[in-house]
Amino acid sequence: GAVGSPVREAAAAVAATQAASAPTAAAAAASSASQVCSTAEAADFEAFCSHAGSGANIVPLFQRIFSDQLTPVLAYRALVQHNDTQSPSFLLESVVNGDQQGRYSFVGASPALEVVAKGHKVTLLDHQASTRHVSDESDPLEVPLQLSRNWQPAKVDGLPEVFTGGWVGYAGYDTVRYVYGSKIPFSAAPKDDRHLPDMHLALYNDVVVFDQATKLIYIISWVHLDADAQAAASSSNGDSGSQDSEVLRAAYDEGKQRLRHLVQRLSSPPPSLAPAQVDMALTQLPAPPGKSNVTKQQFLDAVLAAKEYILVRRSSTPAGQHMLLSLAAT
Repeated sequence: GAVGSPVREAAAAVAATQAASAPTAAAAAASSASQVCSTAEAADFEAFCSHAGSGANIVPLFQRIFSDQLTPVLAYRALVQHNDTQSPSFLLESVVNGDQQGRYSFVGASPALEVVAKGHKVTLLDHQASTRHVSDESDPLEVPLQLSRNWQPAKVDGLPEVFTGGWVGYAGYDTVRYVYGSKIPFSAAPKDDRHLPDMHLALYNDVVVFDQATKLIYIISWVHLDADAQAAASSSNGDSGSQDSEVLRAAYDEGKQRLRHLVQRLSSPPPSLAPAQVDMALTQLPAPPGKSNVTKQQFLDAVLAAKEYILVRRSSTPAGQHMLLSLAAT
């Protein structure tokens, strides 16, 4: 007992020393991790300023994660609630050669802008500014073009050269009347039995891109630099404490906040989805409609009218002469 006592005391002293040093080691590890994050973010901000200073007025911030446990459908459901039928969103998949899944899938929700046209009436919804502007436009197709005409997106290393953000939506068949309004005006259009916009485009600054080949997900937030930020970028002297740097920092932080929010939503436990049963025959063509909404003669007259419009437009050019022969043979 007398011999063991010093041994026990020594062991207790070692244990006490280890216990006392554990919080210190943990604090040192946390401090080191914080320094690494701070250094990485400083480099990220420096790259952001460099792109802005090179003349780009739209700069992407992005983060990559593995897609092992996340599919495009689950990502879409993580961003869009099942009962949300009002806010625009999209999930775009692709097929190669008719039966092979395409490499990339694209998901987006909560657009920054919407351009909605019905006839010549255009509604511009700015969700960031919470404004709504209605105007009459001779060619509503020019509205999104004018909005994006001066955009200069930065090309950033690490992002795939595919769609990573921008306008998504549709332009319906009747939008051809914006181009050929003198020949086929809206006043001559058939009765509207769908009551849908003729054009609906939405601007998505936050987009998720799935790369099926590398099993990576690119989470992207585009930062639009306003006039003040562009002026700050062109005159910044690299001083982190300067007013110019503070303007750029505010734009960067806003983009980073959106990016973190997007990553957080995608990193949360995925929603549960009930399996859907497919009862329809996938190898049979659908049955033809029982009754057409036009007569055969009306259809033939419409085809002849379409040929006339094309001939009037093209017959004066050399290529138009070939089209004339082609149409005459049909």
